[in-house]
Amino acid sequence: MSREKMNRRTFIGTAAGLVGGLVAGTAIGWFAKPPEKEVVPVQPVTGKPFKGITLNVQCIQPHVKNFRDVAEVFTQYYGAEVVVTDVPYGEHLTRILLDVTGGVGHYDVYEVWYVGLSGLIANNCLRDLSDLVDRDRDELNIKDFHPTLWEAYAVRDRKVYGLPVDGDIHTLVYRPSILEKYGFMKGEKPDIPTWDKFVEAVKTITEGERGKPEAERVYGCSLMLAPIHITAGSTFANRFGAFGGKWFNPDGTPAINSEAGYNTLKNILDTIPYAIPGTLTYAFDEQRLAFFQGKTAMMEMWPDIYIRARRPEESAVYYDVGVTMLPGNRSGLNAGFSVCVSSLTKKVEAAWEFCKFITSPMIQLFSELGLGGLDPTRISVANHPELLKWEPRYFPAWSESMRDPFAWPIVKQAEALMTILVEEQSLVAAGTKSIEDGLKSIEERWSVELKK
Repeated sequence: MSREKMNRRTFIGTAAGLVGGLVAGTAIGWFAKPPEKEVVPVQPVTGKPFKGITLNVQCIQPHVKNFRDVAEVFTQYYGAEVVVTDVPYGEHLTRILLDVTGGVGHYDVYEVWYVGLSGLIANNCLRDLSDLVDRDRDELNIKDFHPTLWEAYAVRDRKVYGLPVDGDIHTLVYRPSILEKYGFMKGEKPDIPTWDKFVEAVKTITEGERGKPEAERVYGCSLMLAPIHITAGSTFANRFGAFGGKWFNPDGTPAINSEAGYNTLKNILDTIPYAIPGTLTYAFDEQRLAFFQGKTAMMEMWPDIYIRARRPEESAVYYDVGVTMLPGNRSGLNAGFSVCVSSLTKKVEAAWEFCKFITSPMIQLFSELGLGGLDPTRISVANHPELLKWEPRYFPAWSESMRDPFAWPIVKQAEALMTILVEEQSLVAAGTKSIEDGLKSIEERWSVELKK
């Protein structure tokens, strides 16, 4: 398989051809090798079960291309018109609350950040899917979903509320030539086993590049520290989990004001002086662009961005990019989404079919080959021989990072808790609060929030 992504037309035609084979009962399986040049012809299908139905789907902005392309294939074979609306990822939970609690009920399917799942359930926004899961258990093949993702993304109090659609976790994306130049490669992988070693590498690279003109200079890294929970919370979680941190004590009280919490913030503070200038304002786009433009040697990032970093049309360093597990041998289960059905929809069967469709092994496989933007949630997809052949670094890095991921809080107040955390972290990072005062404030504010 070529290392180039299939274009949109090829993706839709190829996936549609395979769906046609499955729906029409022909022998094409999801595991069939995607064609390198020719597009599998679309097969005619009779009796489209959802013809005349319009499904309204809400997803986050970074995933809108994936959702719309999959929706087009779904429409061809199931008949339903699927209208996909994208919203900023920082607003999507609030939009869901307003849609349901305000009685609007415009959407049938939501893409939901797993950290906000419990809060939406507490507000009766999502349909309990347990009966449908039991009915379609053989078709779903639940054991194929990564077990950590199934528990974190789908299940609350032994009930199922969604299907995992985006298996997000952080990896270390890096410039092999820069790490080799400064003595931080060991064979084909970085020699950065701990977060302390990471600080050493960042400092060594930044200081080693100091004499160059700014346009040519490379900084050791950037850090996502703008106070946005999904991104700045990832910077914290990557270290907190590796340092042995726990969000809560056995009695449910906050456990963040701890040695692990202190070591996390200290590591961030030790890194900032050698990170790219302006890193306190960096979120996803800033971190990605700095690396793509060749300004940084390393970034903590979702592994699908490694794929994009290797595209010459997007990245100036496409020829010099690697990906591996984060320092500390534990990655934060950062971001991550499920598809869920609105509690207000009257189109339950069509909405449920769309959720199954977009999370099916076949569609996940072709999304990885054709689109990017969504990390796998199924073991069979991450280990698929065609994907491993096409990209021998990305999928092993994802699988290795998924061995012991560090999940975020999933209590109903989780989104508010992580917002508090990044607010206090930003004050510590800016030097307006000490580490001790920042951790104390987080603990106190969390204690109040958990009583709500």
